[in-house]
Amino acid sequence: MNEMLNYVFKSMKTTERALAKLEKTMRRQVRSNRRLKLIAITGVAYALWAETVRREQQEEIERLSGEVEELKRKGE
Repeated sequence: MNEMLNYVFKSMKTTERALAKLEKTMRRQVRSNRRLKLIAITGVAYALWAETVRREQQEEIERLSGEVEELKRKGE
């Protein structure tokens, strides 16, 4: 009888340790997921901002190119 109780309590203790490790791992995973989500959101925001800046620069280049062509025609 004593051996059976020892086995049951040892098994319960082993299970508790495994659950504690799993809980610790899950907490770390949650933190990692939050960081990854923040990095992804920041990356998308940067990409959108960079695209906006690129478009503005392209419009400015086209406007200035038009002015240069106009000045060339006036100079002739």
